[in-house]
Amino acid sequence: MLPRRFTTRRLMALILAFAAVLGLAIPAAEVYRTKEYHVHVGVDPKGPNVASWGGIEPPFWPRYLKRLAGRPWRGVGPCGFATGFEVDHCEFAHPEMRVEFGGRAAYQFSGEHAKRLEEIGRVRGRRVTVP
Repeated sequence: MLPRRFTTRRLMALILAFAAVLGLAIPAAEVYRTKEYHVHVGVDPKGPNVASWGGIEPPFWPRYLKRLAGRPWRGVGPCGFATGFEVDHCEFAHPEMRVEFGGRAAYQFSGEHAKRLEEIGRVRGRRVTVP
């Protein structure tokens, strides 16, 4: 049996397949390697306290699909994480909660958090002072 001929059409199909694999793999590696940890701040109803969760990484697939579509994907949601706290705010949806001090980040709570803390305090018969 004679080997098949290596035609221009087959070479073009091979180059197209190789380009498709690279076009999908390179953005996937870029999104996977980019670590974008973020913070959630919410009200813990058992406390009442303002609690925060940090070191949360957003899901891979929505960021990857945005990267493939050429849309902004760094530092934007969707978050896909729920802390179970009331009045849960994600850093991506509420960028105003992040405050920079000397190159370090601090996270503040909002008026919604303060209102919920006061409600919990009233229900429990305690006075909660929120600055």
